[in-house]
Amino acid sequence: MQQAQGEISVVHNGKQVFYDVKISPLRNRKGKLNGQIVILRDITQRVLAQVQVQEALKNVQQLKEQLYKNSIHDALTGMYNRRYLDEVLPREIANAERSHSPISFVMMDIDHFKTINDTYGHAAGDMVLQKLSEFFKKHIRVGDLIFRYGGEEFLALLINTTIESALHFAERWQQSLPECCINIDGKEIKITISMGIAEFKKHGITSEEVLHAADRALYQAKSQGRNCITLWDVDQ
Repeated sequence: MQQAQGEISVVHNGKQVFYDVKISPLRNRKGKLNGQIVILRDITQRVLAQVQVQEALKNVQQLKEQLYKNSIHDALTGMYNRRYLDEVLPREIANAERSHSPISFVMMDIDHFKTINDTYGHAAGDMVLQKLSEFFKKHIRVGDLIFRYGGEEFLALLINTTIESALHFAERWQQSLPECCINIDGKEIKITISMGIAEFKKHGITSEEVLHAADRALYQAKSQGRNCITLWDVDQ
């Protein structure tokens, strides 16, 4: 018989108790086995302390994950924010480079948002932002990304999507927007948006260039009367 050691747990007086068990052979002078020596050492406190440490580490990890989640989402709308855009955009551009696939950037702006704030108050403006965010979460494709870019501006990254296909999606959003409205003091406020679209690499070889192109296309859409979609044209 060889020496053995391990841990066991038993229930004593309704409580779980942990022991370190060491079993050693007992031999006479001639080496003949006469019996065994069993040593039990109560390690309950140590085991419980280890469990507490593991639970604490688990809680810390969960807290870190929650803090990170909060840090990349806009507090008002729950949409991704500019910080996450800065984090994810280089990765998406690198993926597009490797696969030689397009990404369409759709820059969007809520029409007459300042008028809504001035007329009905900032609470109404917040409701418009939240309503529009719910709309986009419902209508965005799996794999695409949408961000609150700032103020009343939103940015959609349509992955593996040409500017022609992006226009199709944008037109569908525009057609569905009438369902996106809020009611303030019995008055229905309809939401419309202007959109500018540019494509990587057609309109830029860096994310900054494509963002700038989409932003200029948005400016054109707003200057043309709002509630419309403009594709960036490098000749314009």
